[in-house]
Amino acid sequence: MISIICLAYLITRSITKPIIRIIEGLSETSDQVSSASAQVSSMSHSLAKDTSEQASSLSKTGSALDEMSSMTKKSAENANIADNLMKSSKKLLIVRMIQ
Repeated sequence: MISIICLAYLITRSITKPIIRIIEGLSETSDQVSSASAQVSSMSHSLAKDTSEQASSLSKTGSALDEMSSMTKKSAENANIADNLMKSSKKLLIVRMIQ
């Protein structure tokens, strides 16, 4: 009877020991995957934040460029008006000088 118990113990141990090693390996791998997943999640949040900040900066830059374009157009219009006024003044001066 003792020999049967010893044999059963040895068989059980020979089966359970590799299973325990496999479970420990899976647990370690699971921890590594969990850690890598946390790092990827953190990087993803950081990237999303940076992307949002860049989008905001680009939007502000676009608005500033639109404003500059509008001001440049207005300056060109004002320069054209000033040029026309100068030409009119020159014509008036010539007319006055002739009289």
